[in-house]
Amino acid sequence: MQASQTASIADPGTVYVKTASGRDEVACRNGGLSQRERRVLIVVDGQRTVAELIALFSPGELEAALPVLVEKGLVVAAGEPAHVAGSDETLRDAKDFMISVAQSCLGLLAADLVARIEGVEDVKRLGPVVGYWVAALRESRFGAHLGEHYLEQLRGVLSMSSQDEAVGVSPREAPAFVRSADLV
Repeated sequence: MQASQTASIADPGTVYVKTASGRDEVACRNGGLSQRERRVLIVVDGQRTVAELIALFSPGELEAALPVLVEKGLVVAAGEPAHVAGSDETLRDAKDFMISVAQSCLGLLAADLVARIEGVEDVKRLGPVVGYWVAALRESRFGAHLGEHYLEQLRGVLSMSSQDEAVGVSPREAPAFVRSADLV
């Protein structure tokens, strides 16, 4: 466990987000978590602070479970890297997430977008594809109202505070719809 994560667990203002492994654990129940740890994992949403989470549990419950979830790599403090930046695992997690969402929301119409996503070989080159992905979600019947939510989840996968930093694209290089104020 990183020292910065250990220190931030006690900080009531810290916000935690699920990693790709954390989301998989919620869906598949394959990590051998205790009931308490699983409850905490389910409630961690990338929105609530530690202080808000503490109010949802019995005394000491969050404080006991959260360090375990951090150590297992199921949650990270917002802004903390889940993986080494630019690693193959980070890219694979981001691509898997984007493909899953595209296929869920777009169905057969996702084929071209999936091919674009699969063609990305570097996290720093993901930016333009993220822009197309968000635009496609916004225009879809099933993803339109969830586009911003999915974008926030993708940011969590990439463990960065903004899309431009996460994908290594400066605002001047990104397409107009990626730079738009309502996107970031």
